[in-house]
Amino acid sequence: MNIDLHPSAVENFNKKADELLNLITEFPPEPPQPKSFPSDIHIAASISDKDIIGEPEVSMADYPGNTVNRFFYIDKRKFGLSVESYKTKVSHFL
Repeated sequence: MNIDLHPSAVENFNKKADELLNLITEFPPEPPQPKSFPSDIHIAASISDKDIIGEPEVSMADYPGNTVNRFFYIDKRKFGLSVESYKTKVSHFL
């Protein structure tokens, strides 16, 4: 299937993609978490790769449940959009 796009549409798409790429930053390493308290509740389920459909989305939400940040990991390093970048810049892409 071949999709023909108007040259100005291609230019606009590439401009927005470049703007989005420029917003991605590396997050500082997360501090080690303190050991949690022991619990009497045990997990009784397993999730395998067959249960995961598509790429997992990693994001953070505010208290009402609105997405405020998105990020991904490469070689145990965290990259993504800061809360401010996501709120002010990315929301107009969606």
